[in-house]
Amino acid sequence: MSRIHIERTVTAALEFSCTFGETEHLNPRIAALALTVVLLAGCQFTSRSPAPSPSFVRQTAPSSPVPSSSPSSPAATPFPSIHGTAVAVLTTQIALVSVGDRILRTSNGGATWTIVRDGPIASDDFIRDIQWVGDVAYAASTKGLIRSERLGSGWQVVSARRDLQRLDLLSQTLGYAISDPQPLGHGTILLRTLDGGKSFQPVDPGFGPVQWVQFLSTQLGWVAGPRGIAVTYDAGVHWTRQLTFPTGTFDRGTSNDPPFWIAQVGFRDSLQGFAYYRTAWTLMNQSAGVIYYTADGGRTWQGKVCTCGYISIAPAVLMGAKPGLPAGSPDSDLDVTGSLSASIVDANGVTNETRICSTGSAGATWTCSRLPFVTFAPGHMASVAATRWLILSAPATAEAVIATSADGGATWAVRATITAG
Repeated sequence: MSRIHIERTVTAALEFSCTFGETEHLNPRIAALALTVVLLAGCQFTSRSPAPSPSFVRQTAPSSPVPSSSPSSPAATPFPSIHGTAVAVLTTQIALVSVGDRILRTSNGGATWTIVRDGPIASDDFIRDIQWVGDVAYAASTKGLIRSERLGSGWQVVSARRDLQRLDLLSQTLGYAISDPQPLGHGTILLRTLDGGKSFQPVDPGFGPVQWVQFLSTQLGWVAGPRGIAVTYDAGVHWTRQLTFPTGTFDRGTSNDPPFWIAQVGFRDSLQGFAYYRTAWTLMNQSAGVIYYTADGGRTWQGKVCTCGYISIAPAVLMGAKPGLPAGSPDSDLDVTGSLSASIVDANGVTNETRICSTGSAGATWTCSRLPFVTFAPGHMASVAATRWLILSAPATAEAVIATSADGGATWAVRATITAG
């Protein structure tokens, strides 16, 4: 996902403040639980209006790279009000980021940023995913599928479909997408387009829901969901199950609930790849996740590490995974940076800090470095070679922070700050 934005949790309301709002967007059972705990705790129950739309971009003067530092003491943090943070990298110099319904571009490695599509920062409208197809970009938004002209300028609506969650476009005509025609991830399905996104047709990989799709070529691709992973060698005509989880393992609790887990696959070549399964929402700041790895194109998978303990995971599902995986924000995707390497943005609401956690050993071991320029700030990362790009949503300041690293994430420089309100 998801990037499926199931970000409103009971914990955010209770751990960070005694003010709990936006209950209309929550699963009713979660909202009821939160309200009960808040009342028992003697906290004041209030509603919160959305953050105002006016915003600006503050360019940050080039600074010396910032190394990691020790964590600071936890602090009270309000719930995030900026959604739609996504990043798409074309080269080490050219990238796009979205903040809410706005898209910005840099052509000089992040030194300066230009608004190429204006829109509100904090509202019900936002960008869910951005992708480059050559030097043309596509974005899935709550208003529809939009397309840019060359190098991310001149955005136009391609389709009015508002249910697209994730894009995997292979050319300006052929591509795939994940759609969620129902709210909160109840029914995510796989779609294919043959006309550049003007129309889509459903594709049946043999199970559902489908939360992630990645094609390495027009013929070879993978899908993942709570019930497993499947591969196609003929452009989606036939699918082969590679990993199967029993119903209920990573699936929804009841027919009225969204899936408990978000699934992802990530390949850099046809043989070596990762799978990442994590909780879609957390209860009392307790999350869980499992990293799997394959060296033979998914024919066999091995469990590597897990966030284990609070949520029980059967040994048959762990497949050998050992404790050692950082918890990660539920909205944080795995950025696969090489055949043996990957990174996660680990935003921790308990310690009130954000770390970049990385592996270079096919997921077996991980090292984490705290980002000293933000506290709790979920976000997304993308990479080209040793260059890393970050877009983070900092709820404490209602800001989105853009940062880059030229040395594989060892040091970071803040490039720009976008403020809502």
